[in-house]
Amino acid sequence: MKLLPSRGLRSTMTVAAASGLLVAGLFAAPVAGAEQTTTGAQSSGMAPYTSCYVDGQTFGEGTPVGSGPLKWKYSGTPWVGARYDRCKNTVTLYYGGYKFPAWYKVEWGITPQQELHRYDSGGAGSRYKTVPASHADHTTTIYSLRVKACSGTLCTQWSPLIVLSYYP
Repeated sequence: MKLLPSRGLRSTMTVAAASGLLVAGLFAAPVAGAEQTTTGAQSSGMAPYTSCYVDGQTFGEGTPVGSGPLKWKYSGTPWVGARYDRCKNTVTLYYGGYKFPAWYKVEWGITPQQELHRYDSGGAGSRYKTVPASHADHTTTIYSLRVKACSGTLCTQWSPLIVLSYYP
């Protein structure tokens, strides 16, 4: 049997002990109060999942009608709704509920851009208008929408005011 010199044996034992502590440290539980971080491969580089849609709301007014998006109406008015699609960067305004109006009077605006749009939409039934989303710099963008159904010179009252608010 060959004896190792004492200096060699001490060095070997020191390296073995240090290796054992290093390995034990890798598997030790974190100290209470210590920050714990998790790392992993990020193969896709994509952001976490978020829904594409933000739907318009009322301020407790009107009766809910349908879905996708939820729409609102008063008795005797057209229904109205709005949806922001962040995946397509569009805003769609929905309105309808009358089978025989000659046309709909539509009024919608964008804040803080201070834009107000008015137009008459011919035809009966359900309608929608899709526009590219407008984004305010570093602030929330707000669309508002209301609609009347008209035949000749007679029109219904305005629908509930729909407010669609989003931060791009």
